[in-house]
Amino acid sequence: MSYSNALGTVELGTDGVAVLTLKMAGRANKIDRTFGEGLSDALDHVLALEGLKGLVITSGHRDFCVGADLEMILGERDPARVYALALSLDAVFRRLETSGVPVVAALNGTALGGGYELALACHHRIALDDARIQVGLPEVNLGVIPGGGGTQRLPRLIGIQAGLEVIAQAKQLRAPKAKQAGLVDALAADSDALLTAARQWCLDNPGAKQPWDGSLPHPGRRASGNAGRGEPLHGCCRDALQEDGRRVPRR
Repeated sequence: MSYSNALGTVELGTDGVAVLTLKMAGRANKIDRTFGEGLSDALDHVLALEGLKGLVITSGHRDFCVGADLEMILGERDPARVYALALSLDAVFRRLETSGVPVVAALNGTALGGGYELALACHHRIALDDARIQVGLPEVNLGVIPGGGGTQRLPRLIGIQAGLEVIAQAKQLRAPKAKQAGLVDALAADSDALLTAARQWCLDNPGAKQPWDGSLPHPGRRASGNAGRGEPLHGCCRDALQEDGRRVPRR
């Protein structure tokens, strides 16, 4: 069973694992309104599939995702519109990680900025063992900070100090060093091994949750288009999460 939109294509395998291949028009996947809407629509399709056991996100381009469309950002003069776009993207990413099925980012190419934030919203990250591939959050080089949850997810993943260093210094780590630093969880020798490992991780981890969700009840899948919608997780969220997943109301 296949599905396609402006973001890419979805194929459901006989093992019950769906593969979303990002392949936007042009030479690279960039985060813009088409990206957010396409990802939301693709999730509607995927989460309604019978027998779904997991989701793998990869790319049909050389890079996984190069981050925000800078022309769109620079051309937008209304801060409220930019903020609304960031919130909508954050909501889609949060929906992804609370979907009730394991989600793996299969990084066959470079993932920077919002592209790496997409990977952070997945439960597991596997990259090709290729020093040409880079991952990181270089937004401060452009005078902005990560707006898709990276300021919250990365410190929770690798620790506050290490996460802050990556963000504040705009570090871009090549795949082998990214694995050592904890920005990716595993490496694969080639493209076939990458997808095989990603599929197998989904099958081996049916109850996958993010570490920061801890003991929170899993929202699971629903039959409607609102399947698995979760609360936003970003710098402006009203509650903080302790390491065990319990909410601490902000005062």
